[in-house]
Amino acid sequence: MRYSPFILSLCLLGCTEIFEGEFLSEGSDRIVITGGITDIEAPEIRVYKSVPFGDGSRTPQPIRDAHVWIEDQDGLRIEMEEANDTNERKYYFFAEPNPDRELFDTMEEYDEVFWDIDTTSQTFDSNFRYEAIDKSFRGEIGGTYTLIVELENGTRYESTPQLLKAAPPIGNAYYEYEKGRSINDLGNEENDHKWNVFVETAVDPSSDTFLNWRYSGVYEVETFPEEYCDSPEVDCNPGIAHPREVPPGCCKFCYVTEYGSEFATASSIETPSNQINTQVATVSVNSSKVYNYYQMDIYQLSIAREVYDYLEVLNRQITGQGTIFDPTPATIEGNISNADNSDEIALGMFYAAGVTTTQLSLNKQGITTQFIPNYFANDCRLTANSTDEKPEGYISSKQNLCFFYYTRSWNQCDMCYDIVSNTFSKCPE
Repeated sequence: MRYSPFILSLCLLGCTEIFEGEFLSEGSDRIVITGGITDIEAPEIRVYKSVPFGDGSRTPQPIRDAHVWIEDQDGLRIEMEEANDTNERKYYFFAEPNPDRELFDTMEEYDEVFWDIDTTSQTFDSNFRYEAIDKSFRGEIGGTYTLIVELENGTRYESTPQLLKAAPPIGNAYYEYEKGRSINDLGNEENDHKWNVFVETAVDPSSDTFLNWRYSGVYEVETFPEEYCDSPEVDCNPGIAHPREVPPGCCKFCYVTEYGSEFATASSIETPSNQINTQVATVSVNSSKVYNYYQMDIYQLSIAREVYDYLEVLNRQITGQGTIFDPTPATIEGNISNADNSDEIALGMFYAAGVTTTQLSLNKQGITTQFIPNYFANDCRLTANSTDEKPEGYISSKQNLCFFYYTRSWNQCDMCYDIVSNTFSKCPE
């Protein structure tokens, strides 16, 4: 029996979740339990059933109504509860997408029909999380933590105890720009622009230190909602003339967040000196990311040896090149097993980690290539993982104004009109 992980680009748990993906199994469905506890975030755990490898008609199914908790060395329980992770897709419909103007005596009657907007929505489960009831709880350096999951049928899974060790500080973080060549999805060769990010961390060679790195990045985008086209007679949005999006009232500038999925690891036992120098991230460069600058938060996790070994094997399985030298696909055993049958091991891993962080600003310095801007004639909030609220610490000279659709102009104002809800709201700062 084996499994293969499907890597996602989303931060499914916290920014320090060591595995961002879904487990697929070969054969019957397998129980998957994965997540951890750190000293900077409230703990979160995912519990679900895997999908047989190659069965594209199914998706992993969440396991609800489980009793999930983390227990420390003194018997203190950190109780977990199901997260209400339901996302909503909303669609807008015009009552009449293309009313015949000749059937109306006045323009007001025509507008009343044309702008009669109806909405429908669809909800769906997004990720199968259990989160700490006490959102303020953080793990303590030196504490030992064990995860327990009791399913509704009484089956109980327990992890091995995990010691939460302090992470050493990040001594230095820097990046280098690299321009290479790659093959795109159409089989054509093209330029491949990227930033390679490195850290330098001092370690004590006399003690075993095992590290893992995660990152999140934020960059600013500019869109052009003032160029939005809504005329039914004009093919301004090919293929999606109905339903159509309504004219946007905001915004022109947004901030997009993305999360790394690399499995960067290193240890003191593999370092000949007292300093670890390693590449922790590769960030693809495009026009949006060099529009202003790319703000990266780097998280350095101190993990146990068994978690380190798990990630090393997992990384080799994922990064195989399809050659005879690739490792043979095999089950990668985690540290969570059935309390009544130790031979039954859940897919996934429970970890405890101390975390240190640093921030790095990546910019277009040294890049001579002229990138073609991504032209999007709509509200920038429709960009995936975006918000019009500027993240703390991000410096921008841009400011969202209110766009008045009918005069096709941007205005200084105190309130913005939202045509969908027929309400006013405060303009973004």
